[in-house]
Amino acid sequence: MIKFNKPTNASDEAEIPAFLVGAVICRFLFKYRSMGKDLMVHIEANSLNDAMVKFATHYHLVDEVYEIANVSQNGT
Repeated sequence: MIKFNKPTNASDEAEIPAFLVGAVICRFLFKYRSMGKDLMVHIEANSLNDAMVKFATHYHLVDEVYEIANVSQNGT
């Protein structure tokens, strides 16, 4: 049985599935406003769509997302 290291993103506690090994992982920066504070978070995902789903399921009481940037080293 192959074991995988935990993802570096603390908000994602699942192990990396076998089908994602070798897949391109992108890093997205979300800047958002919540309860009058401007905040930001990095989310790692396969695509912008996956990153938006992770953001929506992990972050609540968000008033506005005002910027999403792909900050991956490879620029994909």
